[in-house]
Amino acid sequence: MAQQLNPYITVDGNCAEEGMGDYTPGTNVQISLSGDEAEALQGYWAQLSEGGQVIIPLQKQMWGHEYGQLVDRFGIIWHVNIAGDAA
Repeated sequence: MAQQLNPYITVDGNCAEEGMGDYTPGTNVQISLSGDEAEALQGYWAQLSEGGQVIIPLQKQMWGHEYGQLVDRFGIIWHVNIAGDAA
């Protein structure tokens, strides 16, 4: 169940199951940034992508939001979603 820590941070989690395969460092957690503050989220994207690998470029998607996925230089997977009206 998700927990709202403050107006900007919600923590949600799931437990891994045995059938999900071997543990690989960096894939044990994925972080999602989502909201309507386009300039701030685009800035986070730029900083996180430095030295990392972009998997899905941050761009307008068919559902109307700007979305991208990357792996940062530490191997952590990030999702960035900017609400449709702000994107």
